[in-house]
Amino acid sequence: RSGNITFENIQADINFALDIPQPVTESIFSDFLKDKGVSVETGRECIDVVENDESISGRFADADGKEHVISARYLVGCDGMNSAVRQLADIPFRGEDYEEEFLVADMELETDLETNFWQLVIHPEGPLILLPLGGDAWRVVTIHPDTEKRKVSQSDFNKMMEKRLLQGTHVRKLLSSATYSAQKRIA
Repeated sequence: RSGNITFENIQADINFALDIPQPVTESIFSDFLKDKGVSVETGRECIDVVENDESISGRFADADGKEHVISARYLVGCDGMNSAVRQLADIPFRGEDYEEEFLVADMELETDLETNFWQLVIHPEGPLILLPLGGDAWRVVTIHPDTEKRKVSQSDFNKMMEKRLLQGTHVRKLLSSATYSAQKRIA
């Protein structure tokens, strides 16, 4: 079975989903902060946090081990599920893992699918969600078909499309892919 996901009947100011590749999102945030005089530094690991009445200081290590101390009014932890900032602030992260591992990939597709809808294919081997990114680019999300095989090739994706009855849909170019575990958690 397949279907389209639409948000047009949702009574809200924003009744659509926006799916943007992570590098584009990071660039938007970075440019916005740069315009406000804030620099974004990546490639550093937070190894300690010290807070006093007037500021908070973070001690960071570069990839080569060189340490830096940065003091500010706020420390924002945008460092993912295993957040060192959250752990150093002793904020619990309660919840559990889903059993399945998931696969997300950005790719260029040759397809007859409508590009103004998310596409959802329900299949016994797991759902396949196709999210248009603009032009021929799509994001595909599914349950990982073979967790023993960490890397999934363009050929694997084409077999997956064919198996899920998406005739006329072919992966022209695999841009990126990643395997991830999902959790039901709250900090």
